[in-house]
Amino acid sequence: MIDTKNKNQTVQIVGFKLNSEEYALEIENVQEIIKKIKTTRVPRSKEYINGVVNLRGIVIPIINLKYRFNMSNQDYDDNLRIIILKVNGISAGIMVDSVSEVIEVKEELILPNPKQTNAEISVDYLNGVCKVDEERLMTLLNIEKVLEIKKHDNYIK
Repeated sequence: MIDTKNKNQTVQIVGFKLNSEEYALEIENVQEIIKKIKTTRVPRSKEYINGVVNLRGIVIPIINLKYRFNMSNQDYDDNLRIIILKVNGISAGIMVDSVSEVIEVKEELILPNPKQTNAEISVDYLNGVCKVDEERLMTLLNIEKVLEIKKHDNYIK
């Protein structure tokens, strides 16, 4: 989690795209990035859970972020990547259109969330906006909220 008190520190983030919009998340939660693999659908799971995969003996749920954020459903292409995350001891994967880069951002360049937006994503799922350069911003996700991981219960809703 970002410490907003120390503005001189830097944070490493992984940038990715969803429907041509740029997003990011803190690299500390990222285990690896893989190409699309076949998922097994789980009956009665939420619509945004694409299925599960067995990755080196660990069953991991894969979340389709476009469904999670109620975004227009542009199809994924060959650039699709799955970002495998580990948050509070829970592993999960998120499907993204592409992964663009890993960059280091000064905490002073992470701006607070706007109070209201017309965006497709609720501000509850955001940790702020990263100013990458003069004309480029990346929306920083609050991955715990996105995955609905509860700190005390250690499960995905």
